[in-house]
Amino acid sequence: MSEYNTGNDTYHDGKFILFNNKYYTENDPQQLTPKELHTLIILKMFTSQFKGVIITTYNLMGHLLPFTNVSEKKKNAAVAKEMMLNLRAKGIIEYDEPKDSNEPITVSIEPVKYVESDDRTSFQPVPEFILDRTDDPDELYVLIAIHNVAKMCEKGEYAKPFFRNKKNWGVLLSKGDTTAEKVVNNMCNIGILFYYENDVYYNSDRKKFDQGQGRYYLFAQEKEEERIRIRNEKRKLNKKVSGDV
Repeated sequence: MSEYNTGNDTYHDGKFILFNNKYYTENDPQQLTPKELHTLIILKMFTSQFKGVIITTYNLMGHLLPFTNVSEKKKNAAVAKEMMLNLRAKGIIEYDEPKDSNEPITVSIEPVKYVESDDRTSFQPVPEFILDRTDDPDELYVLIAIHNVAKMCEKGEYAKPFFRNKKNWGVLLSKGDTTAEKVVNNMCNIGILFYYENDVYYNSDRKKFDQGQGRYYLFAQEKEEERIRIRNEKRKLNKKVSGDV
């Protein structure tokens, strides 16, 4: 078992992978696509703790990647090659190009090391439960980005919200906003992500009613559930008073 400090003098036990936050920071030179990040996860999972490298092949990586088709071996190797070349072009991994898809490749990964003068080197430990929630690259990308904000509170609970407009996930996921919104909404529908919309308020500067960004959490939040319940009851009551029901 491993242990890390969450930043609030509380500790999380379990297995985890260290990730630089720049890999999923919008418009960063090293921002990865969901499939590229998932490829990096696979590489990190099989990296030797003794030598700090992974020895693999394009064929093997094509078999390990969850977004390939196991019945199409040659196409899988081509997908793995594309992902690994993208990672190499972004300076995240290093290796010599093999002569074919079966030749072993020794891959070294950019070390995770915080430099105080460089905010881009900030990182987080991604615990095993995040990686176990889904095999979908888009969904995993969302969970890792939210986990970076969520963290544990002093009670050991993931209680910090990730604020984002429902229609503004596209840039993060390297997709159109409509497609990205469908991904996130589906995650909420199947219960691996939790969303609570903000209350409507009157914006005196804009002289109109407005609504802040929604709140996303890794786990259901009792306070948010109660807030939504009370809000819905008030709406029903208002409808009865106005005669709309």
